[in-house]
Amino acid sequence: MDIGRMAELAAEFVPLDRRRRDGEPPLGAGEQARWAELRDLLAYEFGEALPVGPTRPPRHLRVPVRLQARIGAGGEGVALENLSEGGVFVCCKRPLAPGVRLQLAIESSLLDAPLRIEAVVVHSRDHANRNGPAGFGAFFPDASPEQRRALADLVEAELAAALGPR
Repeated sequence: MDIGRMAELAAEFVPLDRRRRDGEPPLGAGEQARWAELRDLLAYEFGEALPVGPTRPPRHLRVPVRLQARIGAGGEGVALENLSEGGVFVCCKRPLAPGVRLQLAIESSLLDAPLRIEAVVVHSRDHANRNGPAGFGAFFPDASPEQRRALADLVEAELAAALGPR
């Protein structure tokens, strides 16, 4: 991972990403294409495979995080591996099965209180392997605008932390 290169990409990505979210001013076609290119380049630098094929649905940048969460009300404490506006990977010894709905309370010093959000498991990994730790990936199907804003702010802060001094 070339931190200098990633910092340059992030410096261009963040303002475009804010405009994509807020629509003020809306991104033009060229800017949307550049946002997608930057998202993919950053994802690649974070260890994801580059997309294959001419098109694919838009997705959010997943950023490695150093956050904790709780599953359910006062439930099991877990570490998060990565986070995006649309979903999360939760590290745990007993992953939940795809299709399970759960309440997740994401904790961060940037938040006044844990961010409580409903998630749906989309895939699970029973054992750690070269793709990552044991756990499950989930998306946020019914996030409110306020929750999406909080997620976007957390992702942006974690992106800055990932690229900051080590």
